[in-house]
Amino acid sequence: MSERTFPEEMIEANGERILASKIVCAECGSVGFYPHKRGARRRPPTAVIQHFHAMGWSLRGAKDRCVECARARRSKKGTGMGKAFEAAERAAVVDIVAVSAARAPTFEERQIINLKLVEVYLNPEAGYRPGWTDTRVGRDLGYPKEWVTDIRAAIFGPEGVTPEIEAFLAASEKVVAAFSKLEGDQVAIARRVATMQGELQEAITEIRAAFSTISAQMAETRRLEAKIRKEIGQ
Repeated sequence: MSERTFPEEMIEANGERILASKIVCAECGSVGFYPHKRGARRRPPTAVIQHFHAMGWSLRGAKDRCVECARARRSKKGTGMGKAFEAAERAAVVDIVAVSAARAPTFEERQIINLKLVEVYLNPEAGYRPGWTDTRVGRDLGYPKEWVTDIRAAIFGPEGVTPEIEAFLAASEKVVAAFSKLEGDQVAIARRVATMQGELQEAITEIRAAFSTISAQMAETRRLEAKIRKEIGQ
């Protein structure tokens, strides 16, 4: 069986264009990258697979799942084994954080955090996308929250997400989605009405033409009737 390969894409990281292996979640569309070191020998597919596994991805070919979707899928199963696996995963993340917190992130780890922030951070005014925080980014990547906080503050801006703002943005997204659906329904109804109006106009035109023809025939019939009556003395 041939070895798993990943598509590659040029990405922006720390002001540089770097080639990276790419993975896409089959459920939510989230994207993950594994940057290759500039000028270094290309990493083998097994190293890329191990990297995404370490980040928490579930690799199943056409059904790859990101950390959140993989966790949600295990939760839905609700089996004792699934719960035990999830508990072990949480413990593993705690161990990773505890060990990693004792050192500074490497250049590669900083790149990975930076790429994730590019994906989930909106701007200095709004902060994170709804549902995202320094803590969640760290948990998603398996890195200490402090690493994420330092890089986010230095490059992107303030965390900016309070519970009130997060609730507002979530509610706003729902309103926008509802409005978009209503707008789409309105356009569809308007198109159907326009089609019906066109068909009605065609029917009216046909009825008028038929009425005009019948009126002419009726006039001719009455003229002939009057002539005949006159000839027979009625």
